Amino acid sequence: MISNNNAPCLSGLPQSNSILYGATLSDASPRSTSIGVAGLLFSSPSCYSFGGVAGEAVSSGATFKENIINLLFNLADVLSIILPVLLSIAFMTIIERKQLAAHQRRVGPNTVGYYGILQPFADALKLILKETIIPSQSNKIVFYLAPVSTLVFSLLGWAIIPFGEGIVLSDLSLGILYTLALSSLGVYGVLLAGWSANSKYAFLGSLRSTAAMISYELILSSAILIIILLTGTLNYTTIIEIQQSVWFIIPLLPVFIFYFISILAETSRTPFDLQEASY
Repeated sequence: MISNNNAPCLSGLPQSNSILYGATLSDASPRSTSIGVAGLLFSSPSCYSFGGVAGEAVSSGATFKENIINLLFNLADVLSIILPVLLSIAFMTIIERKQLAAHQRRVGPNTVGYYGILQPFADALKLILKETIIPSQSNKIVFYLAPVSTLVFSLLGWAIIPFGEGIVLSDLSLGILYTLALSSLGVYGVLLAGWSANSKYAFLGSLRSTAAMISYELILSSAILIIILLTGTLNYTTIIEIQQSVWFIIPLLPVFIFYFISILAETSRTPFDLQEASY
């Protein structure tokens, strides 16, 4: 039996034979009204209380369906952020390689695709098809998880970046603190990668990279701290709204230069790629 706990929820529901569906809806009046399966699926679950084993099965089935739908929507939201980010990284890589080639009087990538524009996809395919070589004496579990953790932490940082008004996965009030925490956790992936290889040379290289990343984060955090003091908030959306009159890059141009240099050093881009060059 399905008893009505909220009379306004009854409006618009299709009526059908209660014997056919085995479900009877009773409101406050003495009369009885029956609903069909469509009424059960498209009405609010909070409007009815189900009795018996059959009612519990319908309720659990509806809850499971709602969970699956919510999961699919959340997955679509995540993919709508991750895929454009990965594509933009790929094309930023080809732009960087073209610029470096121009500075060094070279041609650069120019074979795959028009003007070498598909070179990042060829590089990704090469990395996927390459043979995986694992040192025999290494800690294989940590050896696999170290690069995965670094990638995951770097992608998680985009979850709080607002791309427009209301276009953000999670508008955290402590967004900047969340970003700094993730950037600090990314250091462990580099350190564990060298340690899990069970090689002195790999471990020393990872220590060198970790020390460089931590030292550059001090400059990065100091520049961010100035913005926090000016705005009085850690929320990205609020910081962006405060800059409607004037962008902070104009009065804080020297700070932005230090911030930009620290970003290049933190990500080991040219000319701060000594760690990769020494391997």
